[in-house]
Amino acid sequence: MSFLEREEDADAMLAEALAFIDECDGGKKLPRTQERGNGSKTAPKGIKPNKTRFKDSQCYSTQLQQRKKAELRALRDEALELEGQVKVLIQRRQNRRGQKTQVGFLNGDDSQEWFKKAVVEFQKRQKAERKNRKLKEIWANQDKVNGAFRHVVQRRTLLYGKEYVFEDENAEKNNSTAVEDETMSIIAQLEKSVERLYLASDSVFPPDLPATISCNTRLKRTDDSQGNCIEIVTTTPVSCSLRVAADVVWKDLNVKGQDPERIYRFIQRRKPNSLEKNFLVALHNPSGVLKIDGFQFMRKYEEPDRVVLIKANTLTLSNMGLRFRDRCWIIISRSNADPKHAAVARTCYQLYAEGSDNFSTRDDIVQTRDYILSSLSGKVRRDHQMLQNLLIEEERRAASRVVPMTA
Repeated sequence: MSFLEREEDADAMLAEALAFIDECDGGKKLPRTQERGNGSKTAPKGIKPNKTRFKDSQCYSTQLQQRKKAELRALRDEALELEGQVKVLIQRRQNRRGQKTQVGFLNGDDSQEWFKKAVVEFQKRQKAERKNRKLKEIWANQDKVNGAFRHVVQRRTLLYGKEYVFEDENAEKNNSTAVEDETMSIIAQLEKSVERLYLASDSVFPPDLPATISCNTRLKRTDDSQGNCIEIVTTTPVSCSLRVAADVVWKDLNVKGQDPERIYRFIQRRKPNSLEKNFLVALHNPSGVLKIDGFQFMRKYEEPDRVVLIKANTLTLSNMGLRFRDRCWIIISRSNADPKHAAVARTCYQLYAEGSDNFSTRDDIVQTRDYILSSLSGKVRRDHQMLQNLLIEEERRAASRVVPMTA
């Protein structure tokens, strides 16, 4: 900027010098011939051109200064613009360097992470190889021990008294065989009871029983129960065919229940449309756990207009000499309103204690008997209500599968 100011001062000095030269030229005397011819009037006329020249020199210097100032302003603006471009370029270069540094840093992190993973995998592989070698050594040692043991066992002098060793095992096998025989004998008796109950299935429900959904529990006295029995009767109308409703009920009875207090020993199907179960019911009461052995036989009878499922159970509490029996009829028949597309499922469950009049004087046994009857009937009532819900859910699914016909 100091250089430009010096140049401006030099231009001003140059203008002043030119003006001074013009003044000097204007002050010179004219030739005598011109003075004589013009007389005294030529002098004033000669002064006017000098003034014009002085004015012209002043205008020229002013224009020159203005032009220089305009050039200075243009140069200053251009310098500012170039400085801005330089700053932009410097910023771009710094950004590029920062990006390169960041990329290099990330690449370094990736390489370090990969190196750590490689080290971990290498350590795992070494550990697995050491474990494999150790297992091979153990296996080889075990093979040697087995060979030596077989060699020792094959010596006849060392087999003296083996009958005594296996005596308990044979006794356990005999006991298990006896228990199995007793179980099958009880199930055979239940099978005969089911056949008799099927013959009486026509008189279980009254003919005028309404086909409305219901679940009722009551105390009832029967001839063969030797006292009062708990009876649970349910009715479930469904808008699905007889076969569909029967399949839903049969499938539900063929699976294990969700009762946590019931443990199944076996569930087997030796005959078509029949099911045999052996289970243990563990009832928890304040006096302790009551372990009740249960046996069940169930059979399905298919008829043109109905499907009959009959269950017979025997439950025993050996340490108190208590025995309970229950029986259940499940009859699925066609609906009178729509025999082809609707059905009605009815259940009748009866539970009673055998020989209850013989021990009515013992308070502890009576309390235990009543507790077992109440607990078992409550479980059965929940099971029958779940079966009702299952049939209703199947009815909803069947209704959702029906596509309405468009006109």
